[in-house]
Amino acid sequence: MRVVVDARMLRSGGIGRYLREIVGRWITQGYTAAGELELRLLGHPGEMGAWLESLGRRCGGEGSPPRSVGVEVIPWTDPIYSPQAHLRWLRHGATWTRGAQALFFPHWDAPTVPRGPPRVTTVHDLTQFLEPEGFPGWKRAIGRTMLRRAVNGTGRVLTVSGASREDLVRWFPDVAPWVTVIENGVDHGVFHPGQGGPRGEGSPAVPRRSPEFPEWTDLQPYLLVVGPFKPHKGYATALEVLHRLREHAPGLRLVQVGPPEVRDEKVAQWFRDPTLAARVTRRQIVNDRELNQAYRDSLCLLHPARREGFGLPPLEAMAAGTPALVAARSSLPEVVGSAGLLLDPDDPSAWAHAVRRLLAEPEWREEWIRKGRARAAAFSWDRSAQRTLAAIREAVAVG
Repeated sequence: MRVVVDARMLRSGGIGRYLREIVGRWITQGYTAAGELELRLLGHPGEMGAWLESLGRRCGGEGSPPRSVGVEVIPWTDPIYSPQAHLRWLRHGATWTRGAQALFFPHWDAPTVPRGPPRVTTVHDLTQFLEPEGFPGWKRAIGRTMLRRAVNGTGRVLTVSGASREDLVRWFPDVAPWVTVIENGVDHGVFHPGQGGPRGEGSPAVPRRSPEFPEWTDLQPYLLVVGPFKPHKGYATALEVLHRLREHAPGLRLVQVGPPEVRDEKVAQWFRDPTLAARVTRRQIVNDRELNQAYRDSLCLLHPARREGFGLPPLEAMAAGTPALVAARSSLPEVVGSAGLLLDPDDPSAWAHAVRRLLAEPEWREEWIRKGRARAAAFSWDRSAQRTLAAIREAVAVG
């Protein structure tokens, strides 16, 4: 079966993670080498070449050849959600899809395909429509038209959570019969507790210093947030928690991993306080090993997002052995279950109280770590990749 994959977002945030994990497992699990699956990847050749080489090293060690058997790379470098991309598809789409049995779009910016092979489209979330702060009205209007075309013109729609499915079906009830929920996973070879454990003020546990990333140990104790400073992420709540604990835990810091740009006015207001701003560290991480270290050395993850399609950071944090404090909203209760502390994102006092307990009661913190690790063990990218491939095969069979 030959599948054309839109891989332009290979290095873009959560969708990039999803794309690398799903398609990467189709390659590393031998589907392409065995001739069972042929992949035609559309995207940036340099990015995809480096990624394929990394897959080869992961499977066979240093010096192994790229995992490119059964994989063809075709340049498509137009920005996502751009008119240029759709115009280029009109000119070249027929050539790119020739001989393919299916098209896989890991996001809903899928070009109109009036004819051709069945299409499978993943809709991660409807955040820009349901949490419109930060998204201009014109962009939402165009986006809604694009989304409708994407889901109506597809053979199968995938969502990564039941919450996203409910949002999508509420907007487009007619697509309900062909929407399938396939949850994201976590890479347990990357996100794991390792040796030792993070310490908080008043906790006797002192982690073994990481020889690779000692700077994370130097930042302790710290609260961690992972993601951009956008309104729907709710990180103003995390900053207010830090402010409320200024006397109880004066050495406590907040560390943000993600793009440094601030696109949330409430966050910007907190940063105008120089005393608070001095207790915040912003880091852009370039590899998963360092991200795992950031999780491991933190007191806990704060994830007060008002809406998520899935919520990878809480799952990764739990796998890494760190308690996850998350908003009791949208998909997050699905992800963490009873293994995460579910809190109202609009009640900073509740978040501050939970952090104080984690600082003061190491046994309570260890209990959440145990629960989180057990919960994370139930999620697997291998299973997600297998189910996604099965959904594509089903779309091909139906035609």
